Amino acid sequence: MNSQNSHFIRPEFLTQGDTILMVAPAGVIKQPEAILKAKKTFEDLGYHVSIGDHVFKEHHHFAGTDAERLKDMQWAINHKTAKAIWCARGGYGSVRIIDDLNFSGLKKYPKWMIGYSDFTVFHNQLHAKGFQSLHAAMPINFKEPWPAIQESIYQLDNALKGNLKTYNFSKNPLNKVGICRGTLLGGNLTILENMIGTECCLSLMTLV
Repeated sequence: MNSQNSHFIRPEFLTQGDTILMVAPAGVIKQPEAILKAKKTFEDLGYHVSIGDHVFKEHHHFAGTDAERLKDMQWAINHKTAKAIWCARGGYGSVRIIDDLNFSGLKKYPKWMIGYSDFTVFHNQLHAKGFQSLHAAMPINFKEPWPAIQESIYQLDNALKGNLKTYNFSKNPLNKVGICRGTLLGGNLTILENMIGTECCLSLMTLV
């Protein structure tokens, strides 16, 4: 989860019966059965899951054309009752549509946005706009054997419900003691590097 500061918008946590929207703003889905398994799993957990119209489309490397992926993302952002937007997979492609998205609907209808890898584009855009989001497992991970992803899915379900886990780590003897101040941003390093100099990156710098 990014930024727990009070000036960031935290969407409502989910309860049974709430709607999760599944979209694919980046790479093509080569394992549709994984997406359907994720849908069923979260429906079994008590959520309603709706899949975007173009999630299973294929256009070269992408899950549909830029226009199709943009349409699904805008549909999800503008949705009036859904509580979360779950990215189907990473890869590459979100950067091709990010500048054409209108996020005003998210301010009116806040939702958790979930993903990692290429979804770093959205995490940082959301951070710059003052929203919290979830860096977490994606539907494509359901192609893996259940024991390998069970803990990740369990933690995602808990996070969506507001049951946030804390972690403690032992210090390394090579650590240097000191005091620092700033905003810690994470995600896919390649994506973060490619965002240097963009409007979003400059907006993030003003938050530090």
